[in-house]
Amino acid sequence: MIVPTVVPAALCGLLFVVSGILFLITGARRRKLGPTRGELAQPERRWTYDQNNMVEFVAVLLKRRVPATEPHDPANDTRMPALIYYAETILSIDIKFAVVFALFIVSADIVLANWFAEWPWIVRGCAISACLGGVYGFADVGEDVKLRSIFRHAARAARLQSSDNLSDSLRDEELADASEVDAANALTRIKIASVVGLVAFGIFVALDAVVSRSTGRPASGGTTPSTPPVQPSPGSAEAA
Repeated sequence: MIVPTVVPAALCGLLFVVSGILFLITGARRRKLGPTRGELAQPERRWTYDQNNMVEFVAVLLKRRVPATEPHDPANDTRMPALIYYAETILSIDIKFAVVFALFIVSADIVLANWFAEWPWIVRGCAISACLGGVYGFADVGEDVKLRSIFRHAARAARLQSSDNLSDSLRDEELADASEVDAANALTRIKIASVVGLVAFGIFVALDAVVSRSTGRPASGGTTPSTPPVQPSPGSAEAA
């Protein structure tokens, strides 16, 4: 059957291209924020973070403004708060990327499982990888939604203040609630763990396939083909 094989493979390639485009767009949008490295790194790019890290990050973005138009028009230099830009523009694209990339992982595993249907250990590996891809998608989307909630709350609190130094006049709880930050951090860790699991599992499957090919032994989970019994010929049976 040509259609069941070609269509999923084409869909997998389309999802890969779309996720790559969204990743590049998100990276370009993030660069508009200016330097946010070291202790002020963006939350999604940290291994872990707490309320203090989030408060520092939000306080920096409250003081920055970025061009509201894309591409930037110097003749109409309209700027918006960087925190709003992060919550409404960057995280919106990042959510789309997370969904498309998770679908790509699952579809790629389906394609590989169909291609190597005669290798049970590869099919089982694809099933585990697809599950990890689903975990990644849910964790990444949940992380972005939670971060957007935190940033929107901080932006609303900032609008209610008339002080020139907003980050100093607001309490830490108004900039970033500790429980909300802990929930976002947990989702970030799940996302990172799923990505690490995907990479590690892919390397293991690849190495196992290479070793099994080079040594001639069956791969992990594979079975050694049995030699079919020799049927006696009718002549030999009569002679007996």
